Amino acid sequence: MSILVRDFRYSDYKEIEKFIPYWKRKKLNYDIQYLNIERMLKCLMFFNNDKLAMISGIDDVSEFIPNTFRILTRASTTKYRPRCWGEFLEEKFFSNIMAGISVNYCKQINNNINIVITTNEDSPITRLVQRSKNKWLKFREKDYVYDVKQVIWDIDIDECLKMTQYWTKQLNVKIENTNDRSY
Repeated sequence: MSILVRDFRYSDYKEIEKFIPYWKRKKLNYDIQYLNIERMLKCLMFFNNDKLAMISGIDDVSEFIPNTFRILTRASTTKYRPRCWGEFLEEKFFSNIMAGISVNYCKQINNNINIVITTNEDSPITRLVQRSKNKWLKFREKDYVYDVKQVIWDIDIDECLKMTQYWTKQLNVKIENTNDRSY
């Protein structure tokens, strides 16, 4: 297994569009407009043996939550994502075990920025996070982001980075064409 992480390219729209029907079958009402890639500070593309495994974005949400970047924005996996496992909720999702890559990018832009993850208030993922054993996701509050009521989760940065370091070694992750070269 070999995971490649790189910046989104305009040509990736076609690759993403192939997975819209897959996400709709998974009850995710995603389309290209919903993903709002152009609004992201950065959109990362994850490939597993050259097959799209995940997209994940970083947004500046400071107009809603002062001095804050949001990671795992529109994070969406495909059937090619690697399976991961562990004691804590964060270790059960490929998007979460790779979150440290986005955290490092945020810190390179502004080392004093707050970094959060948000979930829709009444979504299944929010309920799952609330009732699970968590390692680095910590409830902060509920607030509106882009006119959508969100649950805001603070991140224990050190624990998140440790988890990503461990899994980048386990999954043979290579980072290309991003500002983040720490793994």
